Amino acid sequence: MAVVIGWCTRTWRCLEALCSKGSFTEQDPGIAVLWAVLTRRATRWAVGQLRRERVSVLGLARQAQGDWKTVWRAVNPVLEEADADPVRFAGMRHLGG
Repeated sequence: MAVVIGWCTRTWRCLEALCSKGSFTEQDPGIAVLWAVLTRRATRWAVGQLRRERVSVLGLARQAQGDWKTVWRAVNPVLEEADADPVRFAGMRHLGG
């Protein structure tokens, strides 16, 4: 189920003498953050699978034809953010069966 995304980025050159960069490439954080290995959409899908389908990170990596570390690096920050949110227990009277 691996998907290859073709993404054309524009590279800009700075012609100003005071420009320290010389060139830069545009980024679109709506698609994926800089250096992301999974898009935001793929990360949401992976977290949803972990929560609803109770699959393992290794199982997700196998489905995505990737490795465990790649999937974990994408989903771990999302899971940590959700874990730190106290609102997730709002309206709940007890946990478990």
